[in-house]
Amino acid sequence: MDYGYGIGRQISRKEANYDGIPFDELELFNSKTRRGDQKAVVAIMKYLQSIQGVISWDDILTGATCDELFSETERKAQIKYTRYHMILAMRNLELAGLTNRIGEDSFELTKKGKKISMTNFDVWEDVYKLSIVELYHLHVYGEKFDSSKTEFVFNFKIKNLDN
Repeated sequence: MDYGYGIGRQISRKEANYDGIPFDELELFNSKTRRGDQKAVVAIMKYLQSIQGVISWDDILTGATCDELFSETERKAQIKYTRYHMILAMRNLELAGLTNRIGEDSFELTKKGKKISMTNFDVWEDVYKLSIVELYHLHVYGEKFDSSKTEFVFNFKIKNLDN
């Protein structure tokens, strides 16, 4: 199924090596199981651009999952699965510099996020290529180990985790 926005596109090793992407991260991006994250990135960007302001996590989850990219099954029957993809998508959007976290459970688009055109949006070029390198460099190439950055990347606090 062609979703558009580069969702499901396979990135070659050569292209990834050029960008400094580790092979294991490339394999994750190229796997079919990550399409949910990629769809969530697009849905969140579309939703945040339509809102243009600070918005709560609960509102993002509700609004973005209404996007046409998500099936009725993904919206209703598998909300925990969809929430997982939304969390990974938000982490990648943050690392790519497209969103800012305001407090523990609110977000907004950055200037860069507001300038992104969804007509030619590509999940690899606009998000994952940037976020994967940022995440990788935080752990491998950082001059000093900064536990606050690591905590920021991996601890994503949301309310009602079991819903």
